[in-house]
Amino acid sequence: MEVGGEKGAAGGSPPVRPARMTHLALRVRDAEESLSFYRRYLGWVEVHRRPQSGGRKIIWVGPPPPPGQSYPDLVLVLLEWPFAECEQPAVDHLGIAVASREEVDRVAEMARREGRLLFGPKFLDPVAGYLCMVRDPSGNRVEFSFGQPLAEVEEGR
Repeated sequence: MEVGGEKGAAGGSPPVRPARMTHLALRVRDAEESLSFYRRYLGWVEVHRRPQSGGRKIIWVGPPPPPGQSYPDLVLVLLEWPFAECEQPAVDHLGIAVASREEVDRVAEMARREGRLLFGPKFLDPVAGYLCMVRDPSGNRVEFSFGQPLAEVEEGR
Protein backbone atom coordinates (compact mmCIF):
# COMPACT_ATOMS: atom_id res chain seq x y z
CA MET A 1 0.00 0.00 0.00
CA GLU A 2 1.34 3.41 -0.92
CA VAL A 3 0.92 6.41 1.40
CA GLY A 4 -0.37 9.49 -0.37
CA GLY A 5 0.17 7.82 -3.73
CA GLU A 6 3.96 7.90 -3.33
CA LYS A 7 6.49 5.29 -2.37
CA GLY A 8 9.01 5.78 0.42
CA ALA A 9 12.76 6.21 0.12
CA ALA A 10 14.37 4.44 -2.84
CA GLY A 11 10.96 3.43 -4.16
CA GLY A 12 10.40 0.95 -1.32
CA SER A 13 7.88 0.91 1.47
CA PRO A 14 7.04 4.16 3.24
CA PRO A 15 9.22 4.85 6.29
CA VAL A 16 6.28 4.66 8.72
CA ARG A 17 2.74 3.38 8.71
CA PRO A 18 0.85 5.63 11.12
CA ALA A 19 -1.77 3.85 13.19
CA ARG A 20 -3.88 7.00 13.46
CA MET A 21 -3.73 10.77 13.74
CA THR A 22 -3.80 11.85 17.40
CA HIS A 23 -3.79 15.64 17.38
CA LEU A 24 -3.54 18.86 15.43
CA ALA A 25 -1.59 21.68 17.10
CA LEU A 26 -2.94 25.13 16.32
CA ARG A 27 -1.27 28.39 17.30
CA VAL A 28 -3.70 30.79 18.93
CA ARG A 29 -3.44 34.30 20.37
CA ASP A 30 -5.45 33.52 23.53
CA ALA A 31 -5.92 29.89 24.59
CA GLU A 32 -8.81 30.68 26.98
CA GLU A 33 -10.74 32.59 24.33
CA SER A 34 -10.13 29.78 21.83
CA LEU A 35 -11.24 27.17 24.39
CA SER A 36 -14.48 29.11 24.86
CA PHE A 37 -15.03 29.19 21.06
CA TYR A 38 -14.57 25.42 20.60
CA ARG A 39 -16.81 24.71 23.61
CA ARG A 40 -19.61 26.91 22.23
CA TYR A 41 -19.37 25.86 18.59
CA LEU A 42 -18.53 22.16 18.98
CA GLY A 43 -19.44 21.20 22.54
CA TRP A 44 -15.81 20.11 23.01
CA VAL A 45 -14.25 19.79 26.43
CA GLU A 46 -10.87 20.60 27.89
CA VAL A 47 -8.95 17.33 28.25
CA HIS A 48 -5.52 18.59 29.33
CA ARG A 49 -3.78 21.83 30.21
CA ARG A 50 -0.29 22.89 31.11
CA PRO A 51 1.35 26.27 31.61
CA GLN A 52 4.41 27.22 29.64
CA SER A 53 7.19 29.71 30.26
CA GLY A 54 6.21 33.34 30.13
CA GLY A 55 2.64 32.61 31.23
CA ARG A 56 1.70 30.95 27.95
CA LYS A 57 -0.73 28.05 27.94
CA ILE A 58 -1.24 24.81 26.09
CA ILE A 59 -4.80 23.45 26.23
CA TRP A 60 -5.98 20.22 24.63
CA VAL A 61 -9.64 20.23 23.52
CA GLY A 62 -11.77 17.60 21.85
CA PRO A 63 -15.05 15.75 22.00
CA PRO A 64 -15.83 14.06 25.30
CA PRO A 65 -13.70 10.88 25.52
CA PRO A 66 -15.41 7.59 24.65
CA PRO A 67 -16.38 5.39 27.61
CA GLY A 68 -13.31 3.75 29.13
CA GLN A 69 -10.84 6.22 27.57
CA SER A 70 -9.08 9.12 29.27
CA TYR A 71 -8.77 11.13 26.07
CA PRO A 72 -10.69 11.51 22.79
CA ASP A 73 -9.32 9.77 19.70
CA LEU A 74 -8.27 13.14 18.23
CA VAL A 75 -7.55 16.40 20.04
CA LEU A 76 -6.91 19.96 18.99
CA VAL A 77 -3.90 21.36 20.86
CA LEU A 78 -4.28 25.11 21.39
CA LEU A 79 -0.76 26.57 21.54
CA GLU A 80 -0.87 30.08 22.95
CA TRP A 81 1.88 31.92 21.13
CA PRO A 82 1.99 35.62 20.23
CA PHE A 83 1.79 35.97 16.45
CA ALA A 84 4.37 38.78 16.60
CA GLU A 85 6.90 36.05 17.47
CA CYS A 86 5.87 33.68 14.69
CA GLU A 87 4.03 33.61 11.39
CA GLN A 88 0.29 33.04 11.20
CA PRO A 89 -0.29 29.26 11.16
CA ALA A 90 -0.11 27.60 7.76
CA VAL A 91 -3.31 25.58 8.31
CA ASP A 92 -5.95 26.59 5.75
CA HIS A 93 -8.95 25.39 7.76
CA LEU A 94 -10.28 22.74 10.12
CA GLY A 95 -13.08 20.58 8.71
CA ILE A 96 -15.90 19.50 11.01
CA ALA A 97 -18.71 17.21 9.80
CA VAL A 98 -22.11 17.77 11.44
CA ALA A 99 -25.25 15.63 11.39
CA SER A 100 -27.55 17.79 9.23
CA ARG A 101 -27.98 20.88 7.07
CA GLU A 102 -29.94 22.37 9.96
CA GLU A 103 -26.86 22.13 12.19
CA VAL A 104 -24.81 23.94 9.55
CA ASP A 105 -27.53 26.62 9.48
CA ARG A 106 -27.51 26.94 13.30
CA VAL A 107 -23.71 27.34 13.39
CA ALA A 108 -23.84 29.89 10.57
CA GLU A 109 -26.50 31.93 12.36
CA MET A 110 -24.54 31.91 15.63
CA ALA A 111 -21.38 32.95 13.75
CA ARG A 112 -23.28 35.67 11.88
CA ARG A 113 -24.51 37.13 15.21
CA GLU A 114 -20.93 37.10 16.58
CA GLY A 115 -19.40 38.57 13.42
CA ARG A 116 -17.45 35.35 12.69
CA LEU A 117 -19.22 34.05 9.55
CA LEU A 118 -16.92 34.09 6.52
CA PHE A 119 -18.97 32.11 4.01
CA GLY A 120 -22.27 30.30 3.59
CA PRO A 121 -24.21 28.41 4.44
CA LYS A 122 -24.24 27.11 0.90
CA PHE A 123 -24.22 23.85 -1.06
CA LEU A 124 -21.03 23.90 -3.12
CA ASP A 125 -21.01 20.53 -4.90
CA PRO A 126 -21.41 16.79 -4.18
CA VAL A 127 -17.86 16.55 -2.79
CA ALA A 128 -17.77 19.65 -0.56
CA GLY A 129 -21.43 19.36 0.40
CA TYR A 130 -23.41 21.97 2.33
CA LEU A 131 -21.15 24.13 4.47
CA CYS A 132 -20.27 27.35 6.17
CA MET A 133 -16.89 28.80 7.15
CA VAL A 134 -16.36 30.48 10.52
CA ARG A 135 -13.36 32.37 11.93
CA ASP A 136 -12.17 31.42 15.45
CA PRO A 137 -10.82 34.06 17.88
CA SER A 138 -7.27 33.77 16.49
CA GLY A 139 -8.34 34.06 12.85
CA ASN A 140 -8.21 30.34 12.02
CA ARG A 141 -10.97 29.15 9.70
CA VAL A 142 -13.29 26.33 10.75
CA GLU A 143 -15.54 24.66 8.16
CA PHE A 144 -18.81 23.07 9.32
CA SER A 145 -20.22 20.74 6.65
CA PHE A 146 -22.91 18.19 5.94
CA GLY A 147 -22.86 15.66 3.13
CA GLN A 148 -19.17 15.30 2.35
CA PRO A 149 -18.30 11.80 1.15
CA LEU A 150 -15.40 11.60 3.64
CA ALA A 151 -17.88 11.77 6.54
CA GLU A 152 -19.85 8.90 4.98
CA VAL A 153 -16.69 6.78 4.73
CA GLU A 154 -15.83 7.50 8.38
CA GLU A 155 -19.31 6.47 9.49
CA GLY A 156 -19.18 3.22 7.48
CA ARG A 157 -21.89 4.14 4.98
